[in-house]
Amino acid sequence: MLVIQDIRSRYLKFKQNRYGLSVVFGLPIPNNLSFYIQDIKQTCQLFFPNCFDWYENEKIHSTLIRCKSTSNKIPYDLFENHPFRNNIKSIKEFEMTTDDLIISHDGAIRLFFSSNRLPLPIEMDDISKFEKDLNINLRLVQKPWITLANMKPIQKKIDCVNNNLSSFSNDFLKQFFSIKVESLNAVYFEDTGYREFKILDVIKLL
Repeated sequence: MLVIQDIRSRYLKFKQNRYGLSVVFGLPIPNNLSFYIQDIKQTCQLFFPNCFDWYENEKIHSTLIRCKSTSNKIPYDLFENHPFRNNIKSIKEFEMTTDDLIISHDGAIRLFFSSNRLPLPIEMDDISKFEKDLNINLRLVQKPWITLANMKPIQKKIDCVNNNLSSFSNDFLKQFFSIKVESLNAVYFEDTGYREFKILDVIKLL
């Protein structure tokens, strides 16, 4: 069930400047995954016509090392020569497989992947030092997801989705999709919707 207060809170947060540095897959996503997501979009449009704002392919991503956003700018230039960067560069290629599609209480459509088996040979001391140096909080996302769309904060749109949720089916997701992750991006962002972001490093996996 959608919660109007959570939808509006998410919408307002997207309008704010929120800073952080995360490691993501995507920006943009590969074409084969983009085609898969396009099928999802078309199916959702049948149930909930014109109720969501959908992300452009260039903005779609899945965060694997997540930074809690902050209202203060962070010294992202420290990333270039930090030991944390070298640890990330030692990650090996891996696969991600779709698991479930959920319309969350805050109005976001999220495509989840199976539990993250990301081989992270990262020293905890380096993570702690990086967090302290940049004054941020990082965590490894155990069950990654991609946010595909956000609910329009309009009451009649919310009513439309709530009225049709019970008939919405995820059967089309039974054809799970797997993708090989060959590179990651270290990204500095200035808002949680990634309207303004800067790719600090493209990390080619081993």
